[in-house]
Amino acid sequence: MKRFLAFFYTDLQWKILSLGLAFLLWFVSSIINDPMQNVPYNFLPLQLHNIGILENAELIVLNEDALDVPVQVVVHAPRSEHELLTDADMQLSRIIPSVDFRAINVDDVLNSNGPVTYRLYISINLYPGLERTSIHPRFIDVEIDVIERRDVPVEINVLGTVSQGFVLRQVSLANNNVTIDGPRTVLDTVAGVRVNVDVSGMHSDQEVSNLPLVVFDHAGYDITDLIGISVRETTAFIQAWPVLPTEIRVQAVGNVVDGFVLAEVGIQPMLVDLVGPPDVLLGMEYLLVQVELSEADGGFVQDIDLTEWLPSDVYLHSNQSPSAEIWVTLDPIIRRIFHVSREDIRVRGATAMYHILTDTLLFRLDVSGPSVLINEMDYTNIGLELDLRRLPIGVHDVTLAVSLPAGMTLAAAVPRLQVQIHEPAVDSDDDYDHYNIDNALQYPQTPIILPPDNDNPNPDDNDNGDYDEYSEDDDYGYDDYDEDDNYENAPPAGTDI
Repeated sequence: MKRFLAFFYTDLQWKILSLGLAFLLWFVSSIINDPMQNVPYNFLPLQLHNIGILENAELIVLNEDALDVPVQVVVHAPRSEHELLTDADMQLSRIIPSVDFRAINVDDVLNSNGPVTYRLYISINLYPGLERTSIHPRFIDVEIDVIERRDVPVEINVLGTVSQGFVLRQVSLANNNVTIDGPRTVLDTVAGVRVNVDVSGMHSDQEVSNLPLVVFDHAGYDITDLIGISVRETTAFIQAWPVLPTEIRVQAVGNVVDGFVLAEVGIQPMLVDLVGPPDVLLGMEYLLVQVELSEADGGFVQDIDLTEWLPSDVYLHSNQSPSAEIWVTLDPIIRRIFHVSREDIRVRGATAMYHILTDTLLFRLDVSGPSVLINEMDYTNIGLELDLRRLPIGVHDVTLAVSLPAGMTLAAAVPRLQVQIHEPAVDSDDDYDHYNIDNALQYPQTPIILPPDNDNPNPDDNDNGDYDEYSEDDDYGYDDYDEDDNYENAPPAGTDI
């Protein structure tokens, strides 16, 4: 032990000096063989810590390119460590730049009217033995905004025109509304969503699928790629209906006051252009409208709305006014006396063995009807008929059948004739139907007094002038017409009273 201690303490200063020199030699040797170096590492990916905070709060980073910024870190380490860091995998695991999103105040962003900018500082996690000397960039600025969802109607942009003679009635979509989502700031720039529908040459109902939806901003630019949208394509249902000119007819309903009749009902326009489904429109012969008379006692004009009278699914053409004018004309009912000669009576079932016992030659007929018709008619428009068919032998008081124009009525008693039959009457229509009474009178059982001074040689000619020379004293049986009437001064046949 003494010998060991003696060895330790003998020349101690030289031994310490030797030890120091050895350490110095080692230090110098280590510097020469594995020196410390500052080496920059570029394009390091930035890792994002706690970014799920944004997703949970429905927030979004507007400037996402800021998160992709390449980071440069200068590392102070021995050369041997730098040699290990040159391996990409080692670099990623030993030098880690990152930002932490816990620095963002979620409530501040939600309550704001626009995006909020936050500055996030970049931190570096280094493997033990490595030392950071600098970082570039030192921080990033991120804009945080709220994610919103909005329902937006889809606008239809019609391209082209349908075939001639048809109109585009309606274009509907399978998706009239869509939901768009994205940053509030971006949604505020959205002007709408539209779809283009080409109807060129269409002449029937059609369905067009796979039409893309376009989101556009207030400047008209397509920003579909910036926005989330619930539906990217839709289907259009197109109605192309024919146009058909159709007649308008007017039906008068109700009653007019006593003493008047409905003379005329008209409408202007008389034709109207209608649009509708082919099966409905082609089945319409006319458009019927009604006008209420309501005890009217005079003519009137009334404006109507044609749309109130259109059938279901039928519409007016866009160039057609819905207004129409109806006019109603009423005519007063008047009475007028007409005289018809016995020669103008038509006989049915006549035989040679009959003759007329009544000696009346002129029959007075009291006719009532609209003035416009009464003023245009004369006695030739009145038909008298004596029907002898199925009459047995004997004397008969026969009522004459009176035929008047439409709209006319007989206002007094129907004339009658007393006829004597000498043999059974013919029971069917025969050649005697047009037998004139003059022919029957060629068998003169009773003398017939013809009017004096008749200038007309044709007995079948019932011209009004045939009896112009009748005198007031001539009596041809007028009194026999009716016991209550005094026709002693009856005018000649064909004279209107």
